[in-house]
Amino acid sequence: MTTIIAFILILGLVILVHELGHFISARKLKVTVEEFAIGFPPRIFGWRVWQEKKLKIKEIDQVETVTRRQWFWGNKYKKEVSGDNHSIIYSINLLPIGGFVKIKGESGDDEPDDPYSLANQPKWKKLIIISSGVIMNFVLAFVLLSAAFYFGLPQAIDKETATEKVVDRRVVIAEVAKSSPAESQGLKIGDEIILVNGQRFDNSEAVYQSISQNSQQEITLTINRSGQLSEVKVKPQVMTEGQAPVVGIGMIDTGIIKYGLVGSLWQGLKTTGLLIFRIIQALYYLLADLIVHGRVGEEFGGPIAVAVVTGEIVKLGWIYILQFAAVLSINLGVLNFFPFPALDGGYALFTLAEMISRRRLNKKVEAWIHNSGFVILIALFVLVTFRDLGRYGGQIMGAIKNWF
Repeated sequence: MTTIIAFILILGLVILVHELGHFISARKLKVTVEEFAIGFPPRIFGWRVWQEKKLKIKEIDQVETVTRRQWFWGNKYKKEVSGDNHSIIYSINLLPIGGFVKIKGESGDDEPDDPYSLANQPKWKKLIIISSGVIMNFVLAFVLLSAAFYFGLPQAIDKETATEKVVDRRVVIAEVAKSSPAESQGLKIGDEIILVNGQRFDNSEAVYQSISQNSQQEITLTINRSGQLSEVKVKPQVMTEGQAPVVGIGMIDTGIIKYGLVGSLWQGLKTTGLLIFRIIQALYYLLADLIVHGRVGEEFGGPIAVAVVTGEIVKLGWIYILQFAAVLSINLGVLNFFPFPALDGGYALFTLAEMISRRRLNKKVEAWIHNSGFVILIALFVLVTFRDLGRYGGQIMGAIKNWF
């Protein structure tokens, strides 16, 4: 249950911030927003806001603007309201994952003389409104990462890191060799080595040295995995002829570095930029694999994979949840701005094409292309979901049984 709640909150926050970007930019640029929704339909309740102009009682020649609000359940609201400004519906919906914003004229088929429709706005305004969701995702990632660095985000450290700035030093497994004693005993990447034969070490070099000195006998490792301590007995073996027996693990030193407020903001900015680059790079390799080999890479997952990873992250603590939410936000931003039909990047590409050609594209053709892109995205979503079910189905069923 904790995993489900965390998944809904994290994914909901990331999607909601994205839609909030579209909402704010549309309102600032005086484009009518018809609805801003938290969650997806069916609608539970909402409130409608509009403005009316009325004459002042004492000064007949002057007009004042009055804001009106109407609360309603479901879809039971007045279809028409007085006033010359378009009303906005703020709604709470049943499915609590993210939300959406409905902008007038976003489909491109609105009244040609409506100055408040997105379809009739200058191209630069369209680009700002289209791209603002992605920008908000990157801003959210920057804020979350900066907060994580400020409160203490564990990270890899090296000999050049100033000792006085590092607290909570740990030795963590960063690699497990295939067919090694470590793999056969179930050691995993991310496991923290607490003790080696009952002795504590605060750096990986000392751990390597201890294992080397005891390579002819069974070694007892005390491991911390997601807050659970356990002992693993492993016997070093010769994996390469002519070399000494090894356990088959690679380790790194981690710790929390004190950056302060300004330093945390700088680290958050740098890490956000680096993650954007890395995710774009990963997307390139994913597409290359899809085009050349006709397959979706194993590292690519859908909502089920995200939910499973969320469950693992929750066990590590809230500071890791901040980091995970930031990575997820950047992922959503990069994927959404990919120049593919039905995505924000696809709409931006068509808008740029209109700016360059200086003429309006055929809206029926554009709508057909976006609808076709949407069908392809749904097909890809179904494919990835089925693959995730095959990969994590047993784990999910086990969790469901535990609930009952």
